[in-house]
Amino acid sequence: MSVPGMEMAPSIAFMVLEELTGAMGQVSAKQCEALLDAICEAKEIFIAGSGRSLLVMRCFAMRLMHLGYKVHVVGETTTPAIQEKDLLIIGSGSGKTSSVVRFSEKAKKVGAKLAVFSIFADAPIVENADIFVKIPGVTAKNTGNNKNSSIQIGGNCFEQCLLILGDALIMRLAVRENIVMDDAAIMRRHANLE
Repeated sequence: MSVPGMEMAPSIAFMVLEELTGAMGQVSAKQCEALLDAICEAKEIFIAGSGRSLLVMRCFAMRLMHLGYKVHVVGETTTPAIQEKDLLIIGSGSGKTSSVVRFSEKAKKVGAKLAVFSIFADAPIVENADIFVKIPGVTAKNTGNNKNSSIQIGGNCFEQCLLILGDALIMRLAVRENIVMDDAAIMRRHANLE
């Protein structure tokens, strides 16, 4: 394989897709099913992340809303207090971003469940997690304990896998819970103040 950047953009895109295929092949179906169980059991769902991971997690929140779940993005002015029986789902490649570590600690303190998507099983944020979904990838915050490599910069591989896995989880959840998920059903809940 040649060095990315020496090729034209479409060829680079195919290299990225090949990398994502390899990474997604390492994600545990058991961990994913545990997350879906927690989503189904939660009274309300809270979504958090930081930077690009937060942007991807917002996509996941939107699709959960489209399926009919009561979901909030942490940091929005209308987000209520998290409580016992709620679920906080955090996406963090490094698992050590200070803001999301604080969110995880607060959620556990009030008795909420915590689910984490991260690269590292030994990350500070995973210590409090009830559910951990490992997504192989690389982060610019790597401390040298990551054996993964990427042809991409920063946390691109993690963030792209997080987006794809989030969409796949939504598809699996809809089938598992017998939720109609077609364009008409989605548009009934989709924002109409556009």
